[in-house]
Amino acid sequence: MVSAQINGRYLIYIENTSGMRMKVMDVRAGLVGPGGSSEGVIANTPEKWSFVPLQGGNLNMGGYKLIIAVIADAAATTSATAVKHAWQIPITIAGQGLTYLGPNTTDFNTYLPVSSGLIAGQEQVIGIHTAPEGRKWKFGGGKIWMSVESNA
Repeated sequence: MVSAQINGRYLIYIENTSGMRMKVMDVRAGLVGPGGSSEGVIANTPEKWSFVPLQGGNLNMGGYKLIIAVIADAAATTSATAVKHAWQIPITIAGQGLTYLGPNTTDFNTYLPVSSGLIAGQEQVIGIHTAPEGRKWKFGGGKIWMSVESNA
């Protein structure tokens, strides 16, 4: 069956090594993933993606976390196969430039959308990227795409 984008809010936080969080993005699904990514195929081209400027004043350090969360409008079950989701999360690394984090266990130390049940109106973390030691980085600096898909 063809999956469908889960409507709701997508949130991104930066968490420091003391556990303090700063929200750097809170946006409706359709603004960062117009058309969704049915079966993992992004519905439009990068020219139509939203640009995210660099966020915050100071560089984030190694050990800091980039946390992805979803607040679904209605109860939903995420796909049992990560390939149905599509994320391109921009981060800019000092001395290296722009790179993108995708929905996989290589980029995200914790990657949860594997047959996860989402409760309507409740925030649920679905991915955590912990920056390696020595990395200095910021969220943003490029275009973003995010679509979390239902288990259709």
